[in-house]
Amino acid sequence: MANRESMKRRLIKLLGLLTLLGILLLTVRFWPQERLLLKQAVRVTDTHGWEVDRGPDACITYGWLSGQEVLFCRGGFLSNSPLWRRNVRTGKETPLKALSRLFHDTKGDPDGVKVSPDGRWVLWHGGQDDTVCAAVDGSSSFRSHPANNYSSFGWLGGSDDQWVEFIQANKHSPGRLSTVILHKAASQTTQPLPPTDMSWEPWSDGIAVQNAAGACMLMQPTRRELGDMPKTDRMEITQTVLASPAPPPHRFEIRVPPGSTVHRIVLSPDGKYAAWALQTHFANPILERIHRLVPSVSAPFRDCIGLWVSRVDGSEMHEIGHLRDTINSSKGDPREGNGWIDDYTLRWLPDGKQLSFVYKDALYRVMR
Repeated sequence: MANRESMKRRLIKLLGLLTLLGILLLTVRFWPQERLLLKQAVRVTDTHGWEVDRGPDACITYGWLSGQEVLFCRGGFLSNSPLWRRNVRTGKETPLKALSRLFHDTKGDPDGVKVSPDGRWVLWHGGQDDTVCAAVDGSSSFRSHPANNYSSFGWLGGSDDQWVEFIQANKHSPGRLSTVILHKAASQTTQPLPPTDMSWEPWSDGIAVQNAAGACMLMQPTRRELGDMPKTDRMEITQTVLASPAPPPHRFEIRVPPGSTVHRIVLSPDGKYAAWALQTHFANPILERIHRLVPSVSAPFRDCIGLWVSRVDGSEMHEIGHLRDTINSSKGDPREGNGWIDDYTLRWLPDGKQLSFVYKDALYRVMR
């Protein structure tokens, strides 16, 4: 009888231990995990020597020609920065001599160079307030002269070789447009579109998309400028179709993580997705969960730069990952932090399923 009671107690203890072990495993399995960007991303190549000295500042110029090849500007002084292509899988590099000659003859600005979704064309600002569109092999080119007014440009989402140019009525009053022009790179044709007023400076990447009817459609923040926005949990977007007759502008809100500052928005080549570089408050997920249960336990937060993706209408917003590096907010510029993702190097790959960015002299790519 005593042996039976002893075995019963041992069995109860064993079941208790197994139960505790099961609870522990479930807790580990379902406990919120920190999404670290570098754990999600793959390092594809180094970027040593890619930084170009522009005088007052520096920039890194690159764009995807295909899923394996990038066009980049060899770093150095602005007057001596040739364009190259590199296969990131094999490391083989090829100088783009004809394109480099055209780039320097037109006094091209390496900041803001954009490669078309099909990898055949390149856009850049010329030295005469003009915009240059050239074939990657340098065989043909087209220059747009916006009458000494400032212009910005971007490839039309959902189209391989069409780009949109926004010409401002007054070079010193950004946002007031006099002309919007749709260009076709292959045929070198232009089509003026109905103008629209803006109280913001157009996005430098992915400023327009093609809607279902094939018309050019702008997606723009309402009364806010990127990088200078106050911390918010929502962002109002004005959607304008540039057509004649044009439907009334449509406004809607995109919800972003509470307390976010939007630094960059880049539209995918097909115009269906948006990548967001957000500065957000981040707290350790374990401490944050404990804080919710026991408010007396604090959950310190830090400012981090993270990469988020949503559909172009803001739905399906989700985090790809963030860096653990904190931002040095005392200097007022997140680039002064210890591990800033240069949001100006955020790019979509041609397949629209991957993104790339430069971080600490290396190029990474990550699935959306």
